[in-house]
Amino acid sequence: MASVQRIFVLSAVTLCFQLTQSWSIPGLKGGLQRVLDKRFMAHKRDVALEVPKIARGNMLPMDATFETLDKDGQVARVSTPDVFCGKKVVVVTMPAAFSPMCSSKHLPSYLRANDRGFFSAQGVDTVAILTTDSPHTLSEWVKSVRGAMAEEESKVDVVDIAGMQKGPPCDVLLLSDTKGDFCRATGLELDNTKFACDMPHFARTAFFVSDGKVKMMLEESADNYCGLTGAENMLAEGLGCKDKAIFIALAGEFGLMSS
Repeated sequence: MASVQRIFVLSAVTLCFQLTQSWSIPGLKGGLQRVLDKRFMAHKRDVALEVPKIARGNMLPMDATFETLDKDGQVARVSTPDVFCGKKVVVVTMPAAFSPMCSSKHLPSYLRANDRGFFSAQGVDTVAILTTDSPHTLSEWVKSVRGAMAEEESKVDVVDIAGMQKGPPCDVLLLSDTKGDFCRATGLELDNTKFACDMPHFARTAFFVSDGKVKMMLEESADNYCGLTGAENMLAEGLGCKDKAIFIALAGEFGLMSS
C-alpha cells in the first residue's frame, strides 16, 4: 500500500512540475491539450502585462533573438547586440502587418522619411520595423505598402522636394519577434483579448536607441492612431530635428498619409 501511495505522490509531483514548465501533459488528447494551451497563453499574457514598460534611460534586454530575411531571402537570426550595440537605431513597433493603420499611415511615414535621408541626417544608422509577424510576412507587407505608396503618389500633386534629399537612406531592418520574447521583456505587449489569436502583439510605439540604451520613447494611447509615433514626431521629439525645411516637406509630401 505504501508503495502505491509513493507512486501516486511522485506522479502527482511530476504532473505539477510539467504544468508549471509548459502546461503540457504527455498523452493528453488533442482537444483537452488545446484547452490547456489556451490557459497557458492567458497565463503568460497576464504575467507579461505586469512587466514594467521599457522607458527612457533603460537598457534594452540583450538576450532576445529576432528573425529577419537575409539577402538571399532566407530566414536568419540576429541578436539584440547585433542590432543595437554601437549603433543609433530608430525602432518602430506595430501591432500587425497588413493592418489598416500600420499599412496606410504608420509604415509609409517612416519609409518616405527614410527614403529622403531625413533619419541619416540626424545620425541614425538603422530604422528597425518590429512586429511579431513572420519575416516573410513582414517582407511581403513592405513590398505591398511601397506599391500602394507609388500608386497613391501618382494620383495626387505633392510638394516638389527634389532638392530636399538630406542624405542616403538608412538601412531598414525588418525584425520578427515571432515568439514574443522581446515584446514581453520590454512590457510592450498589447492586451490580446482584442485579437482572435493568442500570439502576442506589440503596442504602437517608436523609440530611439543609442548603443542599446533608450534615449527617447514615444507611445500611442490607442493602437488605431499614429500621430505621436509617426516619422514626423520621431524626428521632432525623438531626434530633436529643427530643420524647418524637413517639416515643410513632411507637411507637403507626407500629407498624403497624415491622419
